Amino acid sequence: MKRNIRAIVDHLWGPLVGVVVNALVVVALLAYVSTAPRVDSEIVQVKRIEAAEREEIEQIEEELREVEEEIMETTDEELVFNTDETFDTEFEEQNNDEVVETVAEVDTAEMSALMSDIASPVVMDNILGGRNKAGRASSLARYGGGMGGKTEPAVLKALRWLKDHQLPDGGWSVSGNSGGGNPGPSGLALLAFLAHGDTPASVEFGETVTAGIKYLLKIQDASGMIKTGGHGAYAHAMATYALSEAYTMTQLAPLKPAMEKAVDVIMKGQQKSGGYDYGYKLTERNDSSVSGWQVQALKAAYIAGAENDGLKQKLDMAIEGMLANSKKVDGGGLSIGYTSPAARPAISAACLLGLQLTGQHKRKEAKGLLNYVEGMNPSLKEGLAQNHGGPYYQWYYIAQAKFQADADKGGRIFRKFNPLMVKYMLATQEPEGSWTPEAHAKAGEEHGKDDPVKKDANRRVQSTAMAALTLMVYYRHLPTSQHVSSNLKDAAKVLEDEEDAVEIIF
Repeated sequence: MKRNIRAIVDHLWGPLVGVVVNALVVVALLAYVSTAPRVDSEIVQVKRIEAAEREEIEQIEEELREVEEEIMETTDEELVFNTDETFDTEFEEQNNDEVVETVAEVDTAEMSALMSDIASPVVMDNILGGRNKAGRASSLARYGGGMGGKTEPAVLKALRWLKDHQLPDGGWSVSGNSGGGNPGPSGLALLAFLAHGDTPASVEFGETVTAGIKYLLKIQDASGMIKTGGHGAYAHAMATYALSEAYTMTQLAPLKPAMEKAVDVIMKGQQKSGGYDYGYKLTERNDSSVSGWQVQALKAAYIAGAENDGLKQKLDMAIEGMLANSKKVDGGGLSIGYTSPAARPAISAACLLGLQLTGQHKRKEAKGLLNYVEGMNPSLKEGLAQNHGGPYYQWYYIAQAKFQADADKGGRIFRKFNPLMVKYMLATQEPEGSWTPEAHAKAGEEHGKDDPVKKDANRRVQSTAMAALTLMVYYRHLPTSQHVSSNLKDAAKVLEDEEDAVEIIF
C-alpha cells in the first residue's frame, strides 16, 4: 500500500512543482504591474474612430445611395454655384533651376538605408488613423456613402500620374513637365501620397515618396527655408506641411530637425497681428490666403511633435490673423477676405478648418463660417475666370471643412455635399488621371475655347494633388474636435492584420 502511494507521489511530483512555480510567477507579475509607476501620457485628447457595426454601415450606405441617386438625376442648371475667388500662389517666383546652399549635404545612401528600415507606415491611433489599408476600408464604409468604388480608382489614377511626372531630382514642376522641381507642387504631390498612407515602404509608391522627401531636404537652405530661388511663403508652407506629415508617418530621425527649422521660418515670418505676407515679409499686409497654408503647416508640425518653443501659440495667432479679415454676411454667416474683410469661400473654409482641427469648432466664429459655406456645392458651370488657380483649390478646403463639421454625426451637410463633390471630380478628371482647369472647361460645354483657362493650365500638379486630396477626405483626417497628441509613442499602434503588420522602433 505504502509502495503504491509513493509511486503516485513520485508520478505527480514533477507536474505539481510546475504548477507551483507558474503560480508564483503570475503572482510576481501581478505585484509588479500594480506597483509599477504610471507614465503620464502627453496626449491632450485623442478621439479614436472605431469601425461602424455592419448593420449600421449598411443602413448608412442605403440612405446615402438614395441621396446619390437623387443628386445624379439633378441637372447642372440646378447645381450652379458662382464665386469671385482669386488667388496668387507665388509658384512662378520660384520656378528656376538654381539650388541654394543647403543645411548639409543629404547622404543619399544613408537616407535610403534609413528608409529601408521602415517595414511599413507608423499606424496612428488619432486623426491620421485612417491612413492604412484597414483604416481606409473602415472610413470609406462609414463616410464614403457607398462611393469608394468610384473614388479610390480615381485617386490611384491621380497618384500614378503624379508618380509618372516626378522629375529626376525627386521634385515636381508646376506643370508636371520637364524642368526644375518646385517646393510648392512637390509638397502638394507628396501630401497626396502620404494621405493615401504611402511611405518609403509602400510597394508601388515607396520610391516616389522617398525621392520626394529627399528633394525637399536637399533644397532646404541654412535658414530653414525650403526653396529653389525666391522666398515663397505658399511653397515653403506646403513643403513644411509635407515634411511634417512624413515625419509623423515614418519617424525617420533626419526629418525632425529639418521640419523644426522649416517651422522656425514660419514662426519668425508671422506678423504681430498673427497674419502673413508674401515671402514672410514683416509688413502690415495680412494675406489670409497665405495664412491658410501656414495654419496647415503649423498644425501638421504640432501633430508631429515639433519642439519649437511657442508653436501652439503661433498656430492660434495665425488663425486669429485670418479672423481679422472677417465680415458678417446675410443669414448670420461669417466670411474671410483676402487681405481685408470680404466674402471669399475658399479662405473662409480654410479658416473654419483651422478652427476645427485645433479644437475651436464651438466658437461663434466657426459656426458663422460654417453657415456661410454650408450651401456651397460644386457645379460644372462654375465660372473659371474668377477662380485663379482653378476650382480645385476651393473644393479642397470646403470638402474638409464640411467633413469635419458633421460627417461623424451622420449630418446633412456632408451627406448632401459628398455625392455632388464625387460627381464633379470624376467628371473633370482627365483620362490619364490628372486634373486641370482645362478639364473643367471641357466638361462644362458652355465654356468652350473662349474660357480664360490657359493661364492656369500650367498648374496641373497643383490641381491634381488638391483634387486627389479632396477625394481622400474620408480617411485623410478623421473627424475630430480635439487637440491631437504630440506624443507618437503613446499614439502609435501595430495593426493585427498580417499584411500591414509593422515593427515600430523609436
